[in-house]
Amino acid sequence: MAFLFKNEIKERSHFCVARYVESEYVFNNKLDKKFVLFLDSLRECVIEFYKLSHVFS
Repeated sequence: MAFLFKNEIKERSHFCVARYVESEYVFNNKLDKKFVLFLDSLRECVIEFYKLSHVFS
């Protein structure tokens, strides 16, 4: 996510990154909404992975 560092954004939360991309790039027609949907899906996968890892540890 080099564009975050380029714009001096320090946030590392998956949710906040997706919202930033949405507000700066999707709403300005610089990026397709599918990219934000992908980031949200990835975030959900990470959450499920952590849930499962705690169940089996």
